[in-house]
Amino acid sequence: MRAYDGNNWSNWVNSTALTIRGETECNPPVIGEWNISSSDNVRCKNITITLNGNLTILGNLTFKNVTLQMNSSYNGEFVINNSGRFIVNSSNLTSVLTNGTGQYEFWNLPGSKLEIYYTNISYLGHNDITRANNMQRGLFVNTNDTVIKNNRIITSDAIADSNYNIYLYQASNNTIFNNFINSSRVSGANTYSHGILISTLSDNNNFTLNSIFVYSRNSKGILLQDSSNNYFERNNITVDNDGYSSGFYSDNGTNSTLINNTIISYYASADPEGAIYLYMSSGNTLRGNNISIFGGAANNGRGLLVDGTNKQHYNHSIDSSNILDGKSIYYFFDNNSQTIEDKADIALLYYTYSANITIKNNNLTIEGIKLINIENSSIYGNNITVTQHKKTSSIELVNSSFNSISNNSIDRATESNQIGIYLRSDSHDNIIKSNAITTGGYQCQYCDGIYLASSDNNNISDTTINTAYYDSEGIVLDNSNNALIINVTINTAYTGGTNAYGIHLLGSVNNTLTNSTISAINAADIYVNGAGNTVFINTTFNKSDTTFAAGATGIITVKWFLDAYVNDSVGNNISNVNVSSYNLSSDFIFSSLTDATGRITRQTLTEYMQNATSQYFQTNYSINTTLAETSNNTQSLNLTASTTLYIQLNYIPNIIDVNLTSNDNLNRTNGLALLAIMTQTMELQD
Repeated sequence: MRAYDGNNWSNWVNSTALTIRGETECNPPVIGEWNISSSDNVRCKNITITLNGNLTILGNLTFKNVTLQMNSSYNGEFVINNSGRFIVNSSNLTSVLTNGTGQYEFWNLPGSKLEIYYTNISYLGHNDITRANNMQRGLFVNTNDTVIKNNRIITSDAIADSNYNIYLYQASNNTIFNNFINSSRVSGANTYSHGILISTLSDNNNFTLNSIFVYSRNSKGILLQDSSNNYFERNNITVDNDGYSSGFYSDNGTNSTLINNTIISYYASADPEGAIYLYMSSGNTLRGNNISIFGGAANNGRGLLVDGTNKQHYNHSIDSSNILDGKSIYYFFDNNSQTIEDKADIALLYYTYSANITIKNNNLTIEGIKLINIENSSIYGNNITVTQHKKTSSIELVNSSFNSISNNSIDRATESNQIGIYLRSDSHDNIIKSNAITTGGYQCQYCDGIYLASSDNNNISDTTINTAYYDSEGIVLDNSNNALIINVTINTAYTGGTNAYGIHLLGSVNNTLTNSTISAINAADIYVNGAGNTVFINTTFNKSDTTFAAGATGIITVKWFLDAYVNDSVGNNISNVNVSSYNLSSDFIFSSLTDATGRITRQTLTEYMQNATSQYFQTNYSINTTLAETSNNTQSLNLTASTTLYIQLNYIPNIIDVNLTSNDNLNRTNGLALLAIMTQTMELQD
């Protein structure tokens, strides 16, 4: 027999040399379909086959040192369809066209058997034609007990998107061992081209010693979906791409075991997911995994990310033998009344569903501290200095309340999306006090100092915030209400852009800043976006530097303190003097009596209110000072800063009666002249 490769015929080969007793002759067709019937047992060895049709296997087919070229003229024209038993050893499965336009498909359907050893598989899979369960996208395994061992699997460098090297669908008890897997690479174009996809009740599979390289956007080295009890050991995964990418991503995976895997992530731009990302998954075990993150100027990688919607999604066993950039990952679940202190080997610290935790005096340089569903805990005196490429927050609270974050030093030196302190998802009633926060450095975009998202009743005080790059805001209140911000200094110092706002108010209500300072260079000190209202009391900022976004309906109110002190001309305090005030519209504002020290109760008065349309002033104020049996005195006050009024009364009291009595029964008052002063004078001075 001889084979046709689409252009030329091969030399004649004695077909009897390909036949073994009990086996059917290896006699592929020159043109058309090659069907291995259910009664066939075909063994092919040392031959090149160019197939101009589908290969359908219902019986047994064995390849040894065979090159099979699928001569598709377009993607998906021809298919290897295995419903029988297919054993491939030391062979080459490929396509005639190597430009990505003639990719073939490889299906292994329920009940079939597949074993592949020491074989090169290339130019496989596409997304031009949609098949059931996306079986067109790679080496599709929809059966059990498969062995794929010691192979080299490279899909294509020309496929645009959505291609998988190995795709397990409802496939269990399979062994994927020591394979070299290289996904397609098309710069800036590929999306969702995963190294291995394990999907939909694919359970109890073993993945060991595989080397996986992933280059396309939004792609995973290993993607596990809706599957349980899978085992991953000593795999080497390299992710060199951008978008939402991960080395290992578990989506609703349960009871997986990851031991001694190595994951290297090179991220070219923003928005990567964790090198290991456990999403809505539970019961997973991580031991001895080694993660390294690298990236360019615009990117931010993350080592471990755990996320979900209920408590069980955080129930994992992850010990400190897992390493991120040379330091340990600490992960705790449902662990109460514990203290972590004085550690310098922490890359990332996770606490989930715990209470009464103390985290103090630790040094972190890789990522930071993340608390999920934590209550009544203290984060105190930690030094968090991040100089590497991590899309993380130094301290992040998720659905965590009644905690104290105090006396921490935070320095986010490089890269973007690095928030100093981030409270989100209903993190209420926390105290943030006496922290020093610096974000900035080289291209630290979106490096906000403090960000509150959907978190109410939080108290921020005695804190200094410095940012130094565009879009890096001092404080952001994002749909967060009733925040009390006291004695906070905000400096945003980026000169090359306009979005490094001092404070950004986004749909937040009833927030108050008191005794604070806001300074934004080349950006608005105050930026209002959406609805809401915020009051600034005795807070210094550039009053001409408040910006409202298009369509914003929010309001800011600027207020100052007023103190008044009343004494007489020789400096004596005068009590019970009535000090009252009316605003510019003659609305009554307050009335207060001086106390024994001559002072009134401190008043807080409005200078102006501002919305997107205009400023509405309440100053100047009329200040009235009245003492019993005297006339009123009124003066005008233009209130543009906190003010103390000093009011002096030149005042001599009435002396109505004088009774002089000698206590020795001798009349010693005879001849004394008594001047009765029956009048008084008053003069107001300020």
